[in-house]
Amino acid sequence: MWPPQPPTLPPEAPGEEPAVSGESASDLDSLLERWIALTVQEGDAIRRADWSGVRDAQASKRVLQPRIDQIRSLRVQANPARLDSILRLEQGNLELLATVRHMAEREREALERTRLNLTRLQRSYVARSTPVWETSA
Repeated sequence: MWPPQPPTLPPEAPGEEPAVSGESASDLDSLLERWIALTVQEGDAIRRADWSGVRDAQASKRVLQPRIDQIRSLRVQANPARLDSILRLEQGNLELLATVRHMAEREREALERTRLNLTRLQRSYVARSTPVWETSA
């Protein structure tokens, strides 16, 4: 089925909150939620072949990465279920992108074959002129 649908996320069970409480843990949680939203947005953009949307989502994720790393350096534990969701979404986007690339490559190959066939056809219809050599004595 095209376009492939994004993987669905299971609802988080109560009690699966990060082990560390406090502002850093809630900051990390909100950053990871934003990462999930951006990853879903990125997958939607891939399905629409909206490459500027993919670029925008990836740029936003690059901005989030240092902030996530900074909080993680404080030994704040992330919610394992949330991390698993992120990994599954990212893997889904990678697989989707591989499928899109494969389809684009197949289309490129078909277009190249068409170009070669048209070139051969054009050559068969072009009048060939024979050179006329003149010699003066």
